[in-house]
Amino acid sequence: MKRFFGLTALAVMLSLSACGGKDEAASVEKAAESALLEYVPADSPYVYGALAPSPDDVADKLETLIDAVMPAFKAQLDVVSEGLAMAEEGGSDEANKVIDAFAKRMTPEIAETFGFSRKDTAVFYGNGLLPVARITLTDEARFEAELAAIAEEIGKERVQKTLGDDAFDVITFGDALSILIGVQDGMVVMALAPASLDDDTLGELVGTTKPGQSIADGGALTALADKYSYVAQGLGFIDLEAIAGVFLDGPTGLDAKLLEATGADLPELTDACRAEIRGLTQIAPRLTLGYQRLDTEVFEMLPVMEIRSDLAQAMQPIATNVPGLNDSGTGMMKFAIAMDLKALRSFVEAQVEKIMAAPYECEELGTLNFGAMQAQEALSQPLPPIAYNFKGLVFDVNNIDGIDFENPGMPENLDLSVLLAFDNVSALLQMGQMFLPPLAMVEIAPDGEPVEIPQEMLQGYPASVFAAMSDNLLSFSTGGSDSEGRAKAMVAASTDGEPAVLAMSVDMAAYMGFISAIQQSAIDDISAEAADADNEDAAAAARLAEAALESNQAIQDAYGKVFDRETVHIRITPNGFELPTTITLK
Repeated sequence: MKRFFGLTALAVMLSLSACGGKDEAASVEKAAESALLEYVPADSPYVYGALAPSPDDVADKLETLIDAVMPAFKAQLDVVSEGLAMAEEGGSDEANKVIDAFAKRMTPEIAETFGFSRKDTAVFYGNGLLPVARITLTDEARFEAELAAIAEEIGKERVQKTLGDDAFDVITFGDALSILIGVQDGMVVMALAPASLDDDTLGELVGTTKPGQSIADGGALTALADKYSYVAQGLGFIDLEAIAGVFLDGPTGLDAKLLEATGADLPELTDACRAEIRGLTQIAPRLTLGYQRLDTEVFEMLPVMEIRSDLAQAMQPIATNVPGLNDSGTGMMKFAIAMDLKALRSFVEAQVEKIMAAPYECEELGTLNFGAMQAQEALSQPLPPIAYNFKGLVFDVNNIDGIDFENPGMPENLDLSVLLAFDNVSALLQMGQMFLPPLAMVEIAPDGEPVEIPQEMLQGYPASVFAAMSDNLLSFSTGGSDSEGRAKAMVAASTDGEPAVLAMSVDMAAYMGFISAIQQSAIDDISAEAADADNEDAAAAARLAEAALESNQAIQDAYGKVFDRETVHIRITPNGFELPTTITLK
């Protein structure tokens, strides 16, 4: 049997995407007919569903990842267990038994061990404010057997409640929280609840009685898929306005029972406060997340922070475009900012004026009035007109080696290019020469041709630095085999594509290697300090740190072998802030 690597497990580890387009959006409507969503209330304030399994060819390709990371996760649990033993001086037997029980199951076949298969699907949602998860189950007997085995291995008698027609294991943490785990209608059901909730309320939480109207009946996920081309492999939302409404309008149903059981008191608000706070929640009412493409070459995902339409429209002029903004690059990391500062100032001024003209009456929002006063004062101080010529900045980093974290300074090997987008760069350069006269030594013309910066200006930096300039672009490049050519290429890069305020692209293998090097430097310092201390406890702590690093590096190496590059943009659209994310595979 092929090993399970469905989207349910994968979403915990990384951001995936799914196949996109109108034809696939219809599959959400079909998937919504499954029993999985019959228990999700139509008014659930947050929902995320993996309503269809990942394609087999994608799951096959990602098996190499799960093969590598599961042993590494087991190694990390072993480190935690040993650390607990050291900290508790032998008093952590119970915790170690729990860790060991799960560590032994950290294998590539972990899903099958618990009775799941590659074709299982899942949904995570709020029944009121409380979280519930449902996962379809292929082998109920195997799941039940593993629960019983874990209980025996940790030496705990299973505590169960019968809710409706089903038995649920109850794991309680102190007197505060309980986790309920059971099998219902061919699905594993897990829920988190205060330990003080009565059985009738717990039954309502886990769905012993289905809601009068489910989210499938209301069509919320189908509408979401249609709006953003999300598909059944993964989509959902967090309704921030609905969550705030529980506290503004008073809780009902399960939420009322929740607050009663916990003894929580809602703050007393005036009518003015309710109206004003509600108005604030309507500024950004919903966060959505969905997959748009999933195949063996690329994953695409689109998170959206929805913004009130008038504000979204007013913010759109802030986003601009600069050369290379929409080019993901080929180096270790590329980072770009593109912003019209004049448009940003105009937007902020308009919002401050609104608050100053009609200050918040609610005492709890007094800090917003004060903040508007401070912003108005700051805005009254004019910036030099030349500041508004700034349009963007791009960093393209190929390599950074030789960072000394104890003595911060210039790395031994710096291979990067920088682009400044600035209206009338020649005027900026002339102003710079007034404050830094040696700049006059740089004979650079706005013709896009690279010029080498004189070494006497680089204050001991050993590598060559080249600069190139056009009417509104200035680039610098250093390191690598062709820094001269890269300086020229940056000012000639394309401005095709949509405007954005920020873009970032990362070579997964190179970036993971860079992070590993930083971690290794920290561990080397710990090991050196332990050796100098000549202390058994310090030496043991250093060994644990080294073991943790080794397992972490194995995970990072596995990711770098499967995933090629991740690229994220932040765009301002009529919907709000959209963050299209692309992950290419090797």
